Amino acid sequence: MPTLRCPRRPSGRLLAATFLAATSLALTAAAPGAGAQVPPPLRSPHWIMDADAIRVLDADEEAFGSDGDELQLVVIAFRTTMGARGSTQAWKVNSLREICTGMDDGDRCTIPNGDGRVDFGTVQRPTALQMAAGRGPELIGTVQLVIENDGTSNSIMNPLMDRLVEGTRRELAAVSEGITRFDPANLAAATAAFDGIGDRVLSYIDRTWLQDAAIWLSSGGDPDDFMGYRINLQVGVDPALRDQVNLALLLAFFTPESKIAASVIGNSGLALPYSDNDTAYELDTRVFVTLV
Repeated sequence: MPTLRCPRRPSGRLLAATFLAATSLALTAAAPGAGAQVPPPLRSPHWIMDADAIRVLDADEEAFGSDGDELQLVVIAFRTTMGARGSTQAWKVNSLREICTGMDDGDRCTIPNGDGRVDFGTVQRPTALQMAAGRGPELIGTVQLVIENDGTSNSIMNPLMDRLVEGTRRELAAVSEGITRFDPANLAAATAAFDGIGDRVLSYIDRTWLQDAAIWLSSGGDPDDFMGYRINLQVGVDPALRDQVNLALLLAFFTPESKIAASVIGNSGLALPYSDNDTAYELDTRVFVTLV
């Protein structure tokens, strides 16, 4: 009678080799073949506001022997969501310093990105239906001040700029966060609420005559010249609402005395005037989107 034999159990080495071979085949099958396109990582749109360059239309220091104007730029950025309590932020973008020197009539000075550029990241842009359901548009922008630097110490000016940041946050929050209706049918009332906000913000750096006298003395009788301010406001709404919202903004802010340049967020460029007595400058500001 033949002898029955039990089949041998595979050795540990054989099992390990079989497992490795199967894993290698599976990985090879899952890997992209030659020439396969690997999708790029997702990138998000970042909205940038950039104070790009300043031109001298009529210099302040143009007497014989003068060495030209020395310009300083203060940029305060802000963002807020209308109707959203606690959403308002404001911050100082740059430190106070001379960015252009020896400037005469017709000169143009490029502003370094560290002094004039703000990256706001993504901005929510609700549709008309979303706004009607209670989702407020996001507002972003900057307050820009131009100063012709003379003898005033930055130790005096910097606390004033800090107060301006706080004034921007408070005044913007009081208006934006208190608006409860921001649907397209209520645009006129919503924009009218911002009337005069620039002057209220600037009131935070109002000085008494005694403070002015102290600055005059500490500056050796040659204090810095404040050339004015401008507010650049961009409204985040769905592009389908661009014309309707821009018309409401135009009716609200397009007046000779207005200090606010407002529009629906989008790629754009502005040349805004700054002047005091016989001195005049023009500041170029761009708004654009980039993928990051």
